[in-house]
Amino acid sequence: MTLAVALVLWGAAAWTWWFVSDRGFVDLHFARNWTERASLGLHAADPIPSEVNAGLLWPVLLMVVQFGETPSPIEAAAIGAMCSAWTLVGVTVAANQVRGAVAARWAAFVLATSVPFAVWSTGGTGSALATLSVFLCWWFAANAKDRVGLTGVAFAAAAATLSRPDGLLQATVAAAAGGARAQSGTRALGAALTGIAVATTLRTVLFGTPIPWSLHTNLQSIDPWSGFAWLSATLLVCLPIPAAPMLSPWAGSVAKSVRWPISALLAFPVLTGGDSGVVGEAFVGALPFLALLAGAGAAGAPTWARSAGVLATALAMLPHLGIGPTLPWGAEAGQPAATQWRHAINEVVGGRQEAIALRQLGGGRQTVVSRRPGALGYYSRWRVLDETGRMTASPAGDAAQGARRYLAERPTVLAIHRVTDAADADALVDRWREWASADAVLHTTWGPRLLTTEDGVFLALYRWPSPEQAIASWVSPTWPEPRLAPPPPPSP
Repeated sequence: MTLAVALVLWGAAAWTWWFVSDRGFVDLHFARNWTERASLGLHAADPIPSEVNAGLLWPVLLMVVQFGETPSPIEAAAIGAMCSAWTLVGVTVAANQVRGAVAARWAAFVLATSVPFAVWSTGGTGSALATLSVFLCWWFAANAKDRVGLTGVAFAAAAATLSRPDGLLQATVAAAAGGARAQSGTRALGAALTGIAVATTLRTVLFGTPIPWSLHTNLQSIDPWSGFAWLSATLLVCLPIPAAPMLSPWAGSVAKSVRWPISALLAFPVLTGGDSGVVGEAFVGALPFLALLAGAGAAGAPTWARSAGVLATALAMLPHLGIGPTLPWGAEAGQPAATQWRHAINEVVGGRQEAIALRQLGGGRQTVVSRRPGALGYYSRWRVLDETGRMTASPAGDAAQGARRYLAERPTVLAIHRVTDAADADALVDRWREWASADAVLHTTWGPRLLTTEDGVFLALYRWPSPEQAIASWVSPTWPEPRLAPPPPPSP
């Protein structure tokens, strides 16, 4: 009964927050390219095979489970939801085993009502799969009494390694912590390291590197101060299971076992300056352990502590109602959860609209530079060069270089933006003109071009066929003001 109610609560929350993020569309684009062209890269034309986002396992799972000709956003959301459902089942069973029915009820309820857990059940980025893999690694290690349990540790560790940029670290810590609880730490850790070694060897053979490309770029941006700002903002805005630290003094041996996985799962995003995912995506992996901690603590806590835990859990549900503070730090992480979520949806909608606009420039092996390569690449079928350098192997250089790092590749479109009126278009062209004034090649190769669609008007920094056309596009803009229409009203 407890599990059924928890699944219903979680299902309602996940349906309310349903979406597929732009980074989820990157994985879909990746999986589709593998399906259609058997190419180990985000694009068939990529000279260097590379993983993106979550890693190898999530795109492979999208390919295996697809029902149509290519992986779709609905399938990505459904697979993520199934992973989250199994995580909820696993946490409930684990809590019941370690501290009884009271712990199971608490753990199931606080996890089912957690906002980040619901949001990233369908986010499409593989976060749900990574969360399940790390938790199973700990759980199998905590119950590794025979060869079957050790085999489970090895498989879960391999899955975690291929599901998260920092999966190697998380799997190692989870296996060691779980094994220590079962007094089989050495054997469990050995099994985990075996799975990690197999996964790392597979990655090296396929991609030529033992760690995913996203980890390369993350390690180049070590910024713990920004990471602490992100963490504090996420804790205050998303309120991920606040009952856990309140009830932890009464959790007994469970607290000692789960504190290391929780710490490791938070260490990576903190050290690298936070996470680009919204609504605490980097926090999701810690939620099953926090729920288990809350459940174990509730089973041994006095009445007044349980009452405080109930109040904290009720407060944690406020973001479901769109209620939350706006903080002056933490950048986007300081915005209310609902605001972050809507912004992520708008990014996908904007990328799809830009893709429709780019179709006017033809298909084939066209290339565009963008900060949101997911929906834009998925719907346009163009080769998208990530402006931040996080999604694909890119020329060396600081991320602040943006599109400049790709000038040598001569992309068809160096930038594309939506404009609302003539003044907005002129301001954008002025910024581009200032940029081009410092680079003669840019000024004589690329220039503004108007693209109009039913969704609005877009300006592309387009590579013209001849230097004369490129120069003329700067001096004499070719778009008449009457063609600039206001944006359509937002959908309800």
